[in-house]
Amino acid sequence: FPMGLEYRKLFAGRPAMDVAAILDIKPHPLDLTAFVHVFSQYAHIKFVVLHRPFLSVAVSHSEYKVDGGIVEHGEVMSGHLQYLGKLMKEEKLGGKVDWMLLCTDRLRGSERDTVVGDLADFLGWDKRDCDHCFERWIDSRKNPDSVAGDEIVGKLKEQKIALAETGLWPPRHEGKSEPDCS
Repeated sequence: FPMGLEYRKLFAGRPAMDVAAILDIKPHPLDLTAFVHVFSQYAHIKFVVLHRPFLSVAVSHSEYKVDGGIVEHGEVMSGHLQYLGKLMKEEKLGGKVDWMLLCTDRLRGSERDTVVGDLADFLGWDKRDCDHCFERWIDSRKNPDSVAGDEIVGKLKEQKIALAETGLWPPRHEGKSEPDCS
């Protein structure tokens, strides 16, 4: 979620639900609802929702210092995920969007072919056209435990549990099996 420093200051020190509420009123960097409203008249819109492991997201960005620290950055990220999950869950996007959840931690190793196959099916690609998809993908090399320490990682795990308890993230399609992203 790239955004300018001034906009980021709106979120500093706020709990996740406040961040989500701000994004409901003033979406940034892109108003997905307006985007879908305008472009769905001309094209079938599909979103590939990249899902990174929450702890990795919280410690991977140098800009977490703008938010006040790693735990505070976790709150901001949780607010963004609640906002995005709400858009997907409530079909606020007018039911005009197909989307799939892509677990980024599965782009390497034995699960890569399955993920690429699912993505190709979703986008209507011939899988043979995607033999080299994500072969240069680089996972985050930051270990949350070594970057943040046990106490902060414990707080981030609490945030992850609270986020899951909202029922908004990760988003789910009703009646459909979704990947279990970490």
